[in-house]
Amino acid sequence: MPEQLVILAADAARDDVRAGVAATGGRVVQVYGSRVWIVDSAVEGGWPGVVRSYAGHVPDDVERAVEDETGRLAISAWNLRHSASFAATRENRVGEGRSWGDEGVEPEG
Repeated sequence: MPEQLVILAADAARDDVRAGVAATGGRVVQVYGSRVWIVDSAVEGGWPGVVRSYAGHVPDDVERAVEDETGRLAISAWNLRHSASFAATRENRVGEGRSWGDEGVEPEG
């Protein structure tokens, strides 16, 4: 299932949001601060208590509007992970697509 970053409303009932995600066959992968979650779900947002959901880049004004530093850092890391430069780096990794235990695969670095 595709991952998405979701921004919860400040007054959202977290247990209700989590139950809503689970009811659609999804799961909460990570929680950052009080309002930023990474959700793995085929359904794109729309759960009660969720203000916005993003499958790709989160606009800068949204990042600045998140009150806690943990949430802002999560959005910044999400945006880096969805950048063209990060995608290019992943394409050129040594042993891409092979298991770390495969013979001849050397660790990076």
